[in-house]
Amino acid sequence: TQLFGMLNFYRDDIDLFVQRINAAVMEAANHPMVDPDKIAIIGYCFGGTGVINYAMTGESDARAIVSFHGGLSKRAPLGDKIHVKMMIASGGEDDA
Repeated sequence: TQLFGMLNFYRDDIDLFVQRINAAVMEAANHPMVDPDKIAIIGYCFGGTGVINYAMTGESDARAIVSFHGGLSKRAPLGDKIHVKMMIASGGEDDA
């Protein structure tokens, strides 16, 4: 289906995936009711993989990420430093 095609497209292009997440963070940061120093991003499954990659690449506009059931096998290369606080919740028997 088209949905799985898009999932694979972003899963295979980690840089573009992280760029899209960062664009969303920046859009939220520019909202007048948002404190840009208190942005956290949360993802489940595919989104959980995305927020892990966001942190791994060294992005720093969000302050924290939370990943639930995010994929742990295909990650972005580690940047110079991880700047965000991370919480990763993944079951021990989970094959994601």
